[in-house]
Amino acid sequence: MVTTAASQRDTQAARQPAFSGVGGGKLRIVPLGGMGEFGLNMTCYEAGGERIAVDCGCMFPEPDMLGVDLVIPDVAYLIEERDRLKGIVLTHGHDD
Repeated sequence: MVTTAASQRDTQAARQPAFSGVGGGKLRIVPLGGMGEFGLNMTCYEAGGERIAVDCGCMFPEPDMLGVDLVIPDVAYLIEERDRLKGIVLTHGHDD
């Protein structure tokens, strides 16, 4: 087997965690939904220029929301710079 500098670099890169910014940098926590309300739980964690989103809660519409089947968090913040989003972690689910 021939080992080149490029293959060694690729192997080392594969061992790095996808979300590597926490090691000594600042952690920014951005709630996107679920603060003071039932449902819509979603939080964005940022460090080192990378983001992960935790949960993506939803809720059923209020009676005055005609034609709406499901209410979801506002994810515009994540879409603005979608290349920084490294993953979405879902902690649990409900059967309803």
